[in-house]
Amino acid sequence: MATLPCDINLWKAFKKGDQNAFHTIYLQHYNSLYHYSLKVTQSKVVTEDCLQNLFVNLWSNRKNLSDVSCIKPYLFKALRRDLKRISYSAETTKNKEILLSHLATGPTFSQEDMVVEDETKQYVKEQMTETLNRLPNRQREVIYLKYYEDLSYKEIAQIMGIHYQSVINLLFKAMTQLKKKENLQKLITLFNIIFILVVDCFLIFA
Repeated sequence: MATLPCDINLWKAFKKGDQNAFHTIYLQHYNSLYHYSLKVTQSKVVTEDCLQNLFVNLWSNRKNLSDVSCIKPYLFKALRRDLKRISYSAETTKNKEILLSHLATGPTFSQEDMVVEDETKQYVKEQMTETLNRLPNRQREVIYLKYYEDLSYKEIAQIMGIHYQSVINLLFKAMTQLKKKENLQKLITLFNIIFILVVDCFLIFA
């Protein structure tokens, strides 16, 4: 994801207290952040609370924030950090254990996340979902950020707090594992499937 001049100007306006700029940032990124958090925590309550705190803190501390050239990876990194902090301050031991277990396993894929040329090929979606969810947690997270959120290797490294080369290595290992699935390869070849990982931008909050 290339640095956009509008991102730089938008962030500067936000830091100066421009409420319209803040509202624009909120509208542009809330759905992606929500979907990511929900995939990781599997909890709408935790997700909504965390995002509320994230944007409240952003506005309250705007004058002290550093300059940002790309807003999206900055917000994802902040959200990822907040999710870990929340997991350690869960009200009960049971809730803490549940949340920590979800955070430890990373994003979980569903069949609704798969877009294929022929939606009737349900078994293809099932195969792809099962294969992705068997990958190690960090490999799943890299795939999610790369193909769901269209983030660059550099931005993913920033979000996950790892080296640039580590991101490439994780993605390479994930793709290698996917290619080892003989049945999946045959299905992809047979039906000429082009699958895309997408984010539903019209999430319904319960």
